[in-house]
Amino acid sequence: MTKAIQINEAGGADKLIWTDIEVGDPGTGEIRIKQNACGLNYIDIYVRSGLYPIESYPATIGMEAAGVIEAVGEGASLKRSVKMSQILPLVTVLRIRWF
Repeated sequence: MTKAIQINEAGGADKLIWTDIEVGDPGTGEIRIKQNACGLNYIDIYVRSGLYPIESYPATIGMEAAGVIEAVGEGASLKRSVKMSQILPLVTVLRIRWF
């Protein structure tokens, strides 16, 4: 099982929940990354606090990550993603869509 930091409602740091999530196969145009590091920064604080509203809860925060590409969904363009963000072979820093 994969771990994630989620929120179920807007609020302070006490609203952060360390929880198990299910990570499925990537959909069309998506990639799946085995994350080695994930950063929480000010935009995540703004989302958590409610300053930047989100559509639904629970929400997984931590929009910047580094890791290894594990799977590629149909129609996803690795060439563009890796070219724009490659720091080491097969290790990328990407803004990703959680799925």
